[in-house]
Amino acid sequence: MKKVIFSLFLWICAVALSAQVIVQNNGYTMIGNNATGTILSKLAVGTLGSNDAIAYIGGSHYYGLKVSNGGMDDKTGIFSTTSACSGSSSRAIGVWGQGAYNSGYGCAGIGIGVRGLSGSTNATLSRAYGVSGLIVGSRGASIYGAFGSTETAIPTGLYAGYFDGNVVVTGTINGTTIGTSDSRLKTNVLNLDCQQTLDKLLQLRPVEYNMQQVLFDADSTDENGNTVTYRVQRYNENSQIFQKKHYGLIAQEVQDIFPDLVYEGSDGYLGIDYTSLVPLLLKVVQQQQQQQQQSIEQLQLALTPQQSNAPATLYQNAPNPFNQTTSISYWLPETVSNASLYIYDLQGKQLKQTALSQYGEGTYTISGSEFPAGVYLYALIADGKEIDMKRMILTE
Repeated sequence: MKKVIFSLFLWICAVALSAQVIVQNNGYTMIGNNATGTILSKLAVGTLGSNDAIAYIGGSHYYGLKVSNGGMDDKTGIFSTTSACSGSSSRAIGVWGQGAYNSGYGCAGIGIGVRGLSGSTNATLSRAYGVSGLIVGSRGASIYGAFGSTETAIPTGLYAGYFDGNVVVTGTINGTTIGTSDSRLKTNVLNLDCQQTLDKLLQLRPVEYNMQQVLFDADSTDENGNTVTYRVQRYNENSQIFQKKHYGLIAQEVQDIFPDLVYEGSDGYLGIDYTSLVPLLLKVVQQQQQQQQQSIEQLQLALTPQQSNAPATLYQNAPNPFNQTTSISYWLPETVSNASLYIYDLQGKQLKQTALSQYGEGTYTISGSEFPAGVYLYALIADGKEIDMKRMILTE
């Protein structure tokens, strides 16, 4: 019996040694490493571990940790959760991914912190996301991106995506674009000079064009570990953005006229802030509308009798045709005792009568909602005499 127990003890020791499993008195366990010393993690694989990790896996394998969890219904390969953290500077991180972070982790190929891949070759998935981010609460972002190695604070609110820095998109963007324009965020606010703005806008050259493929260099390693450089295309030549014709301006030309509208990207290419062109165009339209109104008023003044003894006069309504409102102008000398404006249909039926009490130049406005679409006659009657009759057209 003693021989059997002794043989079993030797067999257990042999298995433990062959499996390279070391368990300390405190329960800390190391698997697959011949190193000697204090085990630093509760579970260490291929290494002594680290004081800041409950479980630590090291080695030179392609995957540090590979989990397969197949089957039906909800399945999760790795689920990580952290308890609540205290303090404004503390962080609760579910998954931390770090790839080729600095020279100490040298990588000649591609460094990826977190990579997500999803999809189905037979397109049976109702929803497939490479990386999915969800946000709850009153502040935060589902996806956050910024320059540097630490996160920065973001404004109060919930954001599907928040990016602190430049963002490049080689395809189309669908949705409504809203630019922040609150007066509390602006300083040195000045009115635009219309003539100067118009002069500059007239120098711009609108063009039509097609996108040209952009190639840039990327590095990789061959089977011998040597670094090789190859050319990469920025655009997918089968996409609509590459195949369709575009309309716009040339950044170099705009830079000479409106330098504040042109920005240079980190790749050296120039871009135009097209949104800021809208206020410039709006200013010119406003000025032209104002000048047009002044011209109309001056023309009406030139055609209006100026003498007090001039006869009563009826003018053509404007605009004509109309679908919302139109104005009927008239002139009444002070010698007129009473005058009225009458509106008739083409059958001669009187539809409306309005007494006019303003002498000199006057205007009466008619709303299109008063009558159905059609052709109407309007007449000026002064002291029982027809002064004039004209026609106006109301459209739908």
